[in-house]
Amino acid sequence: MLVIYSCICLAIVFFDLKKMIIPDELSFLLIAIGLGARLFNGDFLDGIYGVALGFGIFFAIRFVSGLIFKRETLGLGDCKLGAGIGAVWGSIFVIYTIYLSFIIGALLGGILMALSFKKRQDALPFGPMIIAASFLILVLRSI
Repeated sequence: MLVIYSCICLAIVFFDLKKMIIPDELSFLLIAIGLGARLFNGDFLDGIYGVALGFGIFFAIRFVSGLIFKRETLGLGDCKLGAGIGAVWGSIFVIYTIYLSFIIGALLGGILMALSFKKRQDALPFGPMIIAASFLILVLRSI
């Protein structure tokens, strides 16, 4: 499962960095593979909760931040990616991933602004931060 997950995530990172888009096909593939594996593991319900939390939390952040800043701050692709991660790794994992992805994004954004590579209003692809957070959580979980 980890090899398939890694390959899909690598493709998502390159798409998001190059085109600022996460293809639905890749996110839906994560959801299908994750829920399919969980169906055989007997942990299907946690996968459903993971999908709901992964999509729901990111969508709530997208909605509220859109109201506050009057512009799109988080894409739907990020929401679907959250659902895919939740399907593969489960509900608790996706909550940790979401939390850590914002920390990574803030640190990276701060560094890029300090080095004058980005301005405060510039868009930054968030998918790589989500994926980096998920791999960091995987590593920390295995320790």
